[in-house]
Amino acid sequence: MCLLCLTAILPADRRTAECAARRSECELVPWQLPLLFASFLLMSVGSGGIRPCALAFGADQLDRRDNSARNVRTLQTFFNWYYTVLGLSIVFASTVIVYIQQAKGWVIGFAVPVVLMLTALTLLLVGSPFYLKAAPDRSVLVGLVQVLVASYRNRRDPLPPATDDASRFHNRAGYKPRTPSNRLRWLNRACALGDNPDKEVNPDDGSERDPWTLCTVQQVEDVKAAIRVLPIWSTGIMPGVIIGQQMFPVLQAKTMERRVGGLEIPAASFGRMGIGLALFAVAMVVAARTESARRAAALAEGLRDYGPQSGRAVRMSAMRLVPQHCITGLAEALNLIGQIEFYYSEFPKTMSSIGVSLLALGMGFGSLAGSAIVGAINAATRKGGSGDSWLSSNLNRGHYDYYYLVLAVLCVANLVYFVWCGWAYGEEGQNRVTAEEATEEKTKEEQQKL
Repeated sequence: MCLLCLTAILPADRRTAECAARRSECELVPWQLPLLFASFLLMSVGSGGIRPCALAFGADQLDRRDNSARNVRTLQTFFNWYYTVLGLSIVFASTVIVYIQQAKGWVIGFAVPVVLMLTALTLLLVGSPFYLKAAPDRSVLVGLVQVLVASYRNRRDPLPPATDDASRFHNRAGYKPRTPSNRLRWLNRACALGDNPDKEVNPDDGSERDPWTLCTVQQVEDVKAAIRVLPIWSTGIMPGVIIGQQMFPVLQAKTMERRVGGLEIPAASFGRMGIGLALFAVAMVVAARTESARRAAALAEGLRDYGPQSGRAVRMSAMRLVPQHCITGLAEALNLIGQIEFYYSEFPKTMSSIGVSLLALGMGFGSLAGSAIVGAINAATRKGGSGDSWLSSNLNRGHYDYYYLVLAVLCVANLVYFVWCGWAYGEEGQNRVTAEEATEEKTKEEQQKL
């Protein structure tokens, strides 16, 4: 943010006589764009570090790591408030910060977020001594790769019988011995001990001699949890597609009457009225119906050749766009918070940050998929290869209602796929740490501190 603010403070053009006479003759300072892109890069890296870890770190302060009803309610309340505060911050950024940037200029508009970020950093550092901070044991990602490599290396070894006791498997020293689950049993080869365990395990500390041929049961269960969650995670891509198309209602609003009483509402405000995530198919059907009515009214008024930039508005209130945003908002809230709770509860404790980051990853894939869908529809519906498509820049010539119906069909298909994934996944909560195991791990951590 400091670099971004710096791009607004420093001059963007070379001070020449031609530039002073005609703005079009101004030459951009060569270091402005690299500085701007560097600020975007740093903000992206910073967001990648904050967003997946902040939620998991906050939950760690409250999680008692058991399946009690009280603990579940506490985590649900935290997740709800986290998403609520996140939504309020987006509203604040989209209204107050944008207003400051428009009314006071870019320098002050960028300086305010800098002050807010410094304030947040100060609060984090002040509260740091009071936080519960778990010391990292080993690299989770390396552990995942080790399990896959060990399973492949031991692929010719016979699978241990499902009835084998914990002594046939490698468990971390100091922890309660356990056997791996029967799901994805081919991965159990990574933690199965051979006929001569002394050659595979160090007798002094109980660690494996070669972690690329022998892993712990917990590592194997971590990989199983990640693999089992992937199909359900893929159902979260479609919501990202729906959320990513919110630019189109802004274009619709520009062609409609935006006055409420004596106040004209900016079109972009309608693109931020969403508050949730579960009724996407219904929202798209409502959006298609609204766009069909808007287009019919525009054609009836002879506005077929007048696009959003013409300033000619159809006699229909832009408030007709509110219902689809409200339904989309409800859908978003239900789905996103549900995903957060699911990932946090199903992933092992050591992978909580990775689990929570899957939400943002799914939304990113959704944005890419949304762009691909728009490109495919544009190419498939362009008349004569060069005419107007369904997604023409002139909404009155296009058929955005058909586009919304396509999204509705995809949402229904995604819902059916989600139901199948839920049936195949089975019961939730299988990877939660029991109270007994939590006590053992806490004792182990205290011993390590001593």
